[in-house]
Amino acid sequence: MWARRPVRARRVSVAAVTLAVSLALLAGAGPAAAADDGGGSGRPVDIGGGRRVVLDCRGSGSPTVVLVSGTGGASDEWTHVADPARPGADLKPDPSAVLPSLARSTRVCAYDRPGTTRLDGAPNRSTPVHRPTTAAAGAEDLLALLAAAGEHPPYVLVGASWGGR
Repeated sequence: MWARRPVRARRVSVAAVTLAVSLALLAGAGPAAAADDGGGSGRPVDIGGGRRVVLDCRGSGSPTVVLVSGTGGASDEWTHVADPARPGADLKPDPSAVLPSLARSTRVCAYDRPGTTRLDGAPNRSTPVHRPTTAAAGAEDLLALLAAAGEHPPYVLVGASWGGR
């Protein structure tokens, strides 16, 4: 299994978030219900073949924004922020992070891609896969996950790093 080097701080492009929100609004997304600001740990979804992938969805509306993390990163990349007053400190969950912010405008989902690790270095709860894997296998997993979870198109994909390829 692939090990990720510890990362102290990561930022998601403001342009990516702006694009996702703009597309959601242009697509006619109406007012959404208040965003769920719960623990954000997500729920395991059975995608078949004895595999589960952890999915964290919040908010309501259409289109559904699907956040795809960068290389090795799990869904918590989208729910945590750095404290500007404490450079180098660990990232913390925050309502101003990308996922909870977008959830105030539309439905938004992030998932723990198999083989990735959480910000604290722990493996995520999704069923591991043999490494290396391919983008095609990742796309198949994502389609199976969204269908199994009952999430309906249209989707707007927002990717960081590897997730944007």
